[in-house]
Amino acid sequence: MQAGLPPELDALKNTIRQIVQDECYPLEAEFLANPSQEGVDEPGAPRGIAEALSGLLGVLPEASWDRLNKISKDTGIYTSFVPEEYGGGGMGALGHVILDEEVHKSIVQLPTSPVPLMMVGAATPEQEQEYLLPSVEGKLHYAFGQTEPNAGSDPGGMMQTRAVLDGDDWVINGTKTFISGAASSDYILLQAVTDPDKRQRGGITMFIIDNPSPGLSFDSIRLWVNPGKPQQYTVNLDNVRVPQT
Repeated sequence: MQAGLPPELDALKNTIRQIVQDECYPLEAEFLANPSQEGVDEPGAPRGIAEALSGLLGVLPEASWDRLNKISKDTGIYTSFVPEEYGGGGMGALGHVILDEEVHKSIVQLPTSPVPLMMVGAATPEQEQEYLLPSVEGKLHYAFGQTEPNAGSDPGGMMQTRAVLDGDDWVINGTKTFISGAASSDYILLQAVTDPDKRQRGGITMFIIDNPSPGLSFDSIRLWVNPGKPQQYTVNLDNVRVPQT
């Protein structure tokens, strides 16, 4: 018996594929013809292969992105993978894979909801209202802070960022690195050790840190594949306070 996609996911795949073909492919030439030069001349910008690859980081008029954003929302693609109870299409993990596969067939990617799925089922009702639902709507953007300079492949065992309870606040100190979009995010979902003895067996907690917050700062990481505006950052936490409740 030959396996296949459920009818609703097959329809989703075909819809996304057609939109990418009709709306995204025609914009690729303009996108590649206008490489982003933002930040290229700043001190610390890498040289060499960066210039050869700078054409991959193109620019489109804001109106083009607005049009793609509207198409994605009007067709339900924007939130197709988000659970139904949060206003999405409820297509689940397989639907999310299909969405990513089809959207990434074009260098001009159809916008989708920047929802932090790790909050689904874990956030309090207050956190859902303040962070999760606005993220589903695209009003807020988050960054995920796990990787550290000495804790990449084994963050649970090697994580050094600590959170210590002080009165009604958690006080967080440490460093995260290669955190995508951290400086421009509205909030960071950040992991820190709260019980050094338990660590990955119940001693690591995820915190929501508003950006900006006192004690929170960023250092840009310049990459060869992105000579312009940085997208990767080191996140520095110096006595950052997060309310316990």
